[in-house]
Amino acid sequence: MTLASPRASPRRWLLRLFVLAHVGCSAQRRSPLLWEKKSAAADASAKLPSAVAAPDACPPEPSSDERVSPELRQLHFVHVPKTAGASFHRAVRHAACLLNGANQSHGCCLPDAGPEADNRYCRARCARPACAALLGCDYCECGGAPQLKYVGAGGVRSFTMLRHPTSRLISGYFYARPGPARPDRREPLEPGPDDPSPTLPYTFEEYINMPENQNVMVKMFARDVFGHKKLGSPLNTGDLNKAKKVLEKFSLVGIAEMFALSVRVLVNQLDLKDAMPSKLQAELAQLALRPTASPKHKAALIAQLKQDKALSQRLKLVNKLDEQLFMYGRWLFCEKLRYHGLGRLDSAQVCHRPVALLNGL
Repeated sequence: MTLASPRASPRRWLLRLFVLAHVGCSAQRRSPLLWEKKSAAADASAKLPSAVAAPDACPPEPSSDERVSPELRQLHFVHVPKTAGASFHRAVRHAACLLNGANQSHGCCLPDAGPEADNRYCRARCARPACAALLGCDYCECGGAPQLKYVGAGGVRSFTMLRHPTSRLISGYFYARPGPARPDRREPLEPGPDDPSPTLPYTFEEYINMPENQNVMVKMFARDVFGHKKLGSPLNTGDLNKAKKVLEKFSLVGIAEMFALSVRVLVNQLDLKDAMPSKLQAELAQLALRPTASPKHKAALIAQLKQDKALSQRLKLVNKLDEQLFMYGRWLFCEKLRYHGLGRLDSAQVCHRPVALLNGL
């Protein structure tokens, strides 16, 4: 469109000028909006993987604890490092959500809170709900301290997971990084398929000889501290007996080597067989242990332990209290299986295997 010459009639010239201005302004108003929509769609498909949430997908966060109903039925979860605790935390949180039914003021529930949704919300670094129905944890993860003050307090029911000390230590060795120089940072190793070996600042023997890495499970349930905390006095058989008595008060001591059964017993213990959808139970049961090293690196370490008998004996010696606690925890769990009529399942045969065969070697 061209402007009329000054010789054109004034009315005609003003009309054309008005039309031009209107079209230009409309285009200017619409273009940024259209570009933003296209850009947002492109970013969503190109930059956001399926496991990351867009900002508007984040769960709501309760504004204050005053919104939590006094009738809230609370659970307590103790996360022992490297025992599939992060996965079992999801199962316990779903149970807390279902246990409270219509009372949704605690920030533990999402409309589509399956395992994939959990990943999406938590990895998006959303503002995490407090999840007041699950003591010791927020929506995405649990704190390091056991907070044993909640065990048996006011009708609160406690849950935890144990794992054979050798398997737990092997997993912890590949997980602990970058080592003694930065004990405040513990990040998972994720070596690529062509990575020849993970970079660690110490050998496995050095790792197991560090006092903070020994008898982590007894330490947590006897001293009520984070499992890798350095103690002022060494653990002893008195601590082992104390830890056993604490575990006896738990509603469930799950076993990582029987993760799917642990989820099933959790559901039975809380009488949620009808409330929790079977599909969700199946999804939760498949979470189990998440690898912290490539199979090649883990296999190499296991081969070393099988050949080096002295190192294997040292590993067993420095964690003898944890091994005894694991044996006791497995007995408690197998008693729960029999109580719920699940002892005859094929997956329950771990109850009859020697504990030494569960060490991951």
